[in-house]
Amino acid sequence: MPEQLNPTIATDELADLIRRWTSTGPSPLILAATNLLLEHEGWLWRADFRRTCIHYFPDEQMARFDWLAVQDLLAEEPRASTSELAILRFACALALDEFSWSAMGTSHQAMLRRAVDTALDS
Repeated sequence: MPEQLNPTIATDELADLIRRWTSTGPSPLILAATNLLLEHEGWLWRADFRRTCIHYFPDEQMARFDWLAVQDLLAEEPRASTSELAILRFACALALDEFSWSAMGTSHQAMLRRAVDTALDS
């Protein structure tokens, strides 16, 4: 049963708890979304995000993102930079499989990779 995360936990400790959860084998989309937020790190510093979007499991010494809570937070239009919001929106779309990527075949996945690569090639 998840508990409230200690608000004073260091960000690197929180990241370790989340990485421990990723070792349990979440779906590739959730793993990609989780890794994106861990790499970005900015949202892990925010008290509002920690309080509403992270579940802590003390018995297992793990934590994970609650992607439906992330979606709700985004609907509230939190104050953040354009880049921070874009990272969070993209991660949430991945985790919730908003574009049905998990159902796509390899040729469509390759098209998506090329499109993203092209869009970000600047």
